[in-house]
Amino acid sequence: MLYASEFNLGGAVIRVIVFLVMFFGFCVGVNAGGRSSLIVFGDSLLDVGNDYIKTTREGGIIPIPPETRYFNRRFSNGLNVADYLWDYIGDGSSVKPSEGVDLGMNWRLIFNKQAVSFAYGGAESGVLNSVVGKFEVLGLLGQVGFFRVLKPDNTPMRNTYALVWSGANDYINEILSGRPVSEDDVILRIKLSIIGLYHAGVRQFLIPNLPDLGEVPLASILAGLYLNADIPDILTDSSMRHNEKLRKMFKELKSNYPIRIMEVDVFGLVKKYASGQNLVAGPAAGCLFSPVIGLEVCNKVDFGLGDDLIYWDELHPTTVLHKAIADKMIKLISQ
Repeated sequence: MLYASEFNLGGAVIRVIVFLVMFFGFCVGVNAGGRSSLIVFGDSLLDVGNDYIKTTREGGIIPIPPETRYFNRRFSNGLNVADYLWDYIGDGSSVKPSEGVDLGMNWRLIFNKQAVSFAYGGAESGVLNSVVGKFEVLGLLGQVGFFRVLKPDNTPMRNTYALVWSGANDYINEILSGRPVSEDDVILRIKLSIIGLYHAGVRQFLIPNLPDLGEVPLASILAGLYLNADIPDILTDSSMRHNEKLRKMFKELKSNYPIRIMEVDVFGLVKKYASGQNLVAGPAAGCLFSPVIGLEVCNKVDFGLGDDLIYWDELHPTTVLHKAIADKMIKLISQ
């Protein structure tokens, strides 16, 4: 059997894949009836093991995220949004990472009444990007391109939900790399991903906006590291501009395509949820964002320590906040 984790897709190949699927529309579909299916695209907030499998295979560093600090290959102290959402719309199975997909298996067996996450920790909105110089992952466009390569027909996906959440790493990495990032470019990539999925037969989308990135603990840490007190405000402004452009893009898409876009206001939810709380880095801090990631800085932490917190480390929310976001999605689905 050939698994996705063994299938080396170089940057040039991925760009060809995305170009082909965007312009020639190899359409696909699943699940004409019965329970729902879920396909997931994005970054560490939705990763269920892709980074872990990839970094384990490639070696050189300890698996990311380290199991001593992160629950079951998730970037949190428990289940993430995709897990909680699938618990509601699924059949009791777990969300599977795309890195574990058997490429020799018929796509109907892969996706029919199943949940698969193509999300990678550290992913930006493009095709392929480096994660702090340590390893490369498929970005949002690359993830959608890979999905469409796996699905070669045009059957409508009536009972399938696509969860698409991207953009945060583009703006955070702008600070880290000094490379300018345009909100218009990020929104365009999200738009192209939605259109690509539409041409693959998807009609139902769950798309969260960004939280206030200026309020995540990492923002204040970067402000001190770079001696720039404006960094939190810069990230807040980027988040707000992104969300406004995202809303306008939704209106455009809904006027041109027969799709249902469920807009998930994570920005407002986190503001409300975190009101009055001290937004500090949680118990898992000091590991993933260390210059050298190793067991000496990633010693074991009790997952239960995050029960009353918003953030599990410098950036990633606790499972409590993940569940609150998923509950908001479930209400939208039920309407």
